[in-house]
Amino acid sequence: MLAVVAAVAVGPTAALGPLLYWAAVTPALVEIDVMQRRLPNAVVVPGIAVAVAGACLHGVGEGMPPAAVVGALGYGGLLFLLALGGGMGMGDVKLAAGLGLAAGLVSPLAAVVAAASPFLLGAGMAVAALRGGRAATVPFGPAMLAGFWLAVLVG
Repeated sequence: MLAVVAAVAVGPTAALGPLLYWAAVTPALVEIDVMQRRLPNAVVVPGIAVAVAGACLHGVGEGMPPAAVVGALGYGGLLFLLALGGGMGMGDVKLAAGLGLAAGLVSPLAAVVAAASPFLLGAGMAVAALRGGRAATVPFGPAMLAGFWLAVLVG
């Protein structure tokens, strides 16, 4: 389903490869983060590599898209600062960089939505978890991935 969304949203562009990769691993990342509260390097780091390859491919024809660079550095940098304060894990930081880069390949608007929407979605998940009497920790990966796919649709 997500692969279809990716193909319809961007068509045959440099963004398609990264979107197809993230579509393939989104269900596994959500499950792992919910069950184990971690985002494994074995799944996230190849996504960053595929996004970098897509950015390079885009750069050959049209130059490096600034939104992709800003998306990766801005989103990843923000989560890195939050990780320094103990609010995020490094898996979240790496996922943010990969998703920010891929979203920036779609459009500047997608890069902004991909970085902003997870905080709204994550806040809703935290409120629901607290109401249900669960522990206060909430995995952020599912909100990041949902925000990314929302960004792809919007962008």
